[in-house]
Amino acid sequence: KLTNDDGTVRDLRTGGYTASLVIRAREQSTTTYDTLTSTNGRITFLDPVSGSTLYCNFPTAVTSTLDFHRAVGDLVISLGAENEIPIELAFVLDKGAAP
Repeated sequence: KLTNDDGTVRDLRTGGYTASLVIRAREQSTTTYDTLTSTNGRITFLDPVSGSTLYCNFPTAVTSTLDFHRAVGDLVISLGAENEIPIELAFVLDKGAAP
C-alpha cells in the first residue's frame, strides 16, 4: 500500500499502478542491461495481505546473457502522471551463487 501526499491510501494489489526498473552499468549511463516493467509482466506486487512485496522476475534467459559484476537500477512506481515514486537500487550479479 502507498499513501499519497493528500493522505489517500492506494492498495497496489488492486492495480492502478505501473512500475519500471531499468538496470544500467552505472548512474547516468546510457548502457542498459535489462528493463523490467509491470506491462511486460516482470514486475508484480505479491503480498496478499499488505500488498507490500515487490517481485522482479529475472529469468535465466536474461541473466545468462548479463556480463557485469555491479550495476545500478532506477525503479519508478507510478500511480498516475503526478504520483511517481523514484527509487535508486544497487545490484551485484553473482552467477556462481546457489539459487
